[in-house]
Amino acid sequence: MGIYLDIPQKFQSSIDSLALRKNIQLLLIEMEILDSTDFTIAFVDDPAIQALNLDFRGIDSPTDVLSFPSEESNPEDDSVYIGDIVISMDTVERQSVEDNVAPIDEIHLLIIHGLLHLLGYDHDTVNNKKVMWEYQARLLQLLHCPANPDQYYL
Repeated sequence: MGIYLDIPQKFQSSIDSLALRKNIQLLLIEMEILDSTDFTIAFVDDPAIQALNLDFRGIDSPTDVLSFPSEESNPEDDSVYIGDIVISMDTVERQSVEDNVAPIDEIHLLIIHGLLHLLGYDHDTVNNKKVMWEYQARLLQLLHCPANPDQYYL
């Protein structure tokens, strides 16, 4: 399994990449994501995510997380690249203060949220949102994070 973390130097002191990788692996086991699945998590600042948000969603403002699903297969090893998750560390810092949670808990929520989008989950209807939020809450509990995702997404 390829978990690719893109953590620029300016964010490396804020993110324990070994602990984060361990927690992501716990999530993947719980989510029954195969060992042959690869994806990237990139940490950026607000201007970078705002540019992506404008380019891909037509929204000219920063956001906390964006997901870019893919289904690229590597015929050499049968792995599947499911896509990219982009997280704004500026927004993580702001939202963690607003929501009174640790920044790592906010990061975990955004990784979970992004992974669920890569796997096809969405919150575009009341029922889909209920399913996705319940799954997020269960995965947050696995990581001992606050398990009420609605406090983050009202």
